[in-house]
Amino acid sequence: MNIAIITSGFLPVPASKGGAVENLIQNVMNEHEISSNDATFTIFSIFDKESEEISKKYTKSKVVFVKPNVVARGLDKAIFFVAKNILKEENQFAYRYIAQRYFYLRKISKLIARRNFDKIICENHPTQLKVIKWNNNSAKYAGRYYYHCHNEIKNFFGCKEIFKNCKKVLCVSNYIKNTIIDSTNIKESKAVVMRNGIDQELFSKEISLDEKKALRDKLGIKENERIILFAGRLIPDKGAKELLESLDYIKSKNIRIVIIGGAISKNKVKTDYEEQIQALVEQNKDVITFPGYIEYSDIYKYYKTADIVVLPSIWNDPAPLTIIESLHCGTPIITTKSGGIPEYASASSAVYLDRDVKDLPKKIALAIDELIDDEESLFRMSSSAKKDAKLLTKSNYYRTLMRVLYER
Repeated sequence: MNIAIITSGFLPVPASKGGAVENLIQNVMNEHEISSNDATFTIFSIFDKESEEISKKYTKSKVVFVKPNVVARGLDKAIFFVAKNILKEENQFAYRYIAQRYFYLRKISKLIARRNFDKIICENHPTQLKVIKWNNNSAKYAGRYYYHCHNEIKNFFGCKEIFKNCKKVLCVSNYIKNTIIDSTNIKESKAVVMRNGIDQELFSKEISLDEKKALRDKLGIKENERIILFAGRLIPDKGAKELLESLDYIKSKNIRIVIIGGAISKNKVKTDYEEQIQALVEQNKDVITFPGYIEYSDIYKYYKTADIVVLPSIWNDPAPLTIIESLHCGTPIITTKSGGIPEYASASSAVYLDRDVKDLPKKIALAIDELIDDEESLFRMSSSAKKDAKLLTKSNYYRTLMRVLYER
C-alpha cells in the first residue's frame, strides 16, 4: 500500500522547526520504520534544508519537498501588512502564509493527479482538501482519502462536500468527533477517534539532579526558585499572555516562569499578540525566562525540571501535546476546562480552571499559590499523571492509524 500524507505547508516534516502535528507525523514515520508493515509513506512537506537532511535516514517513507515560491512569499508579506496594520484583523497569525500555502497546495494537487496512491490523508486544516478538489482528484481518489481533524472546523473553504465524502474522518478527541457530527451530519461511523500519542520512551526518561542543576544554570534559574513551565505556540488561544499577567497576582515568592516553544525574538514579522508577549517579558525579566524554540529531543528535560506546567487554553483545545508530554513526565498541570483536554488528563493529574478570560490571570495565580508548596499534592498528581499517560503512546497512535487505513 502506498500512503500519501499532505502536511500543512507551514512547518516542515521531519519536524526540524517543531509543530504538534508535524511531530505526530514524524512519530508515524519512526514507528513505521521499525514495523513489519511493507506499506510505503509519501509525505508532502514545505521545503526545509534541515528537514531534507533528516528525511534521508528513512527507508520506508519518502518526503517530497515543495520549495516556496518567491512571488508567494512577497505576496504574503503584503497580505500580512494589510491584515495587521490596515484591516486590524484579530487573528493575524492566519494571514502569514496564505499565498505560500495556496502555491503549495496547487503544486501537490498536480503531483497526486499524475501519480496513483492507495490512500491519501489530509492533515489538520480543511484547505488541505483542495488538493482533492482540484484536478479532478475527488473522482480519482473517491473512497480512498481521509481527513485528520486536529481542530474544530469553522470554515470549509469551499470543500464541505469533499469533506463529507471522505472515507473516514480521524478525530483527536471525542470532543472533536461530536462537533464534526453536529456541524456536518455525517454518519457517526465515519468519524473515528484516534487519540494523540507521543514518544513514551523519550518523555519517560529520568533526569538526574545534576542534569536539573545544569539546566537551571543554563537558564540562569536559582536553586530556590520554583519553575512554572509554559510550552506551546505564542498565539492568543494558548493563554500565554494570561499566564504572564498572573504575575501581578501571584503571592508566592521565588517563582520563575519559563516559556518554551515560541521564538518571537527571531521573527521579523510579528503579530500584535507577539509584540504584547514580548513587552510583558521585557517588563518582567527577573521572573521570566524565554529560551524560545527547544529541540524536541530535549523538551522532556524542561518538563522534568519544572514544578508545574500551566496551559491556560482560552479556546476549546482539542488534544494539546503539551498535556500528554506533561503526563508522561509526571509533571502536575494547571489548565482549563477546554475542548478535549479533560479526556486526556484526569482531575487527579490536573487542576482545572473555568475558562473566564477576564478573571483567568487571577485564577491562575490562585492555583499556583495553592499548589506550588503543597508537596503532598504535587507528588500525588505526578503519580496520577503517569497512569493517565500509559496508553497515550506513539505506538498506539501508529497502530490505530494503520488499522483504520486497512479497513475496507
